[in-house]
Amino acid sequence: MVRKIFALAAAAVVLAGLGFQCRADTELRRVVPRDNESVVGQAALWTVKNNGQCSIRATPDIKIITQPSHGTVRLTQANIGIPKGSGCANPVFGVVVLYRPVAGFVGEDRFTYDYPRDSMVFNWVGAVPPGLRNLILTVR
Repeated sequence: MVRKIFALAAAAVVLAGLGFQCRADTELRRVVPRDNESVVGQAALWTVKNNGQCSIRATPDIKIITQPSHGTVRLTQANIGIPKGSGCANPVFGVVVLYRPVAGFVGEDRFTYDYPRDSMVFNWVGAVPPGLRNLILTVR
């Protein structure tokens, strides 16, 4: 009986760890300054070579699903630096998601973008895997 309970508890821990990566959508919150454009998301696909040098694998295919009500969103390619825990010795390039609130707006805004899952992708920036991002922005 004790073995069964231990096995179930271990399985629950493993599944709980995987659950975050298996979510179809992820709600993210960001605080951004008013009247300025801010990076609110980013994605990069890279390959780590034996010498620690990383090279771009492909440009992520990010799509805006819903626009914000009180601002604009744009995507651009940019140097996103050296991803934490990546094993890269050099910065990588990717796509950044930029949000700009309308002039003078203060409050909450939201939009959704999609970073489609790609079976060949094993690396991503940050703790959030590919999929939908529902961003809730607090503009101050």
